[in-house]
Amino acid sequence: MPTITALARILVPIYSTREPRFRHDRAVPIPALPTLSAANEVSTMPKELKASARTPLTRGQYRDVAAMRDAIKLIATAV
Repeated sequence: MPTITALARILVPIYSTREPRFRHDRAVPIPALPTLSAANEVSTMPKELKASARTPLTRGQYRDVAAMRDAIKLIATAV
C-alpha cells in the first residue's frame, strides 16, 4: 500500500468520524475533529455537566494522539 494511502487511513478518521474503524456515524453534520469538538462547548456548560464532559474529551484526545503517533512512525519509515 502506498504511504499516502496508509497515512490517509490514519488521519482522515480523526478529522471526520466519532466512531472507531468499520463503524458508521449517523448521517448528520459532524464538526472537524469530532471527538474533541465538545471542548468548544465546555465553557458554556452548566457546572454539574462539565465533569461528565471530561471523559469523552480525554478519550478523544487519546484517540487523536495515538493516530498522530502512528502517522509519525509511518512517515519516519517512509523517509
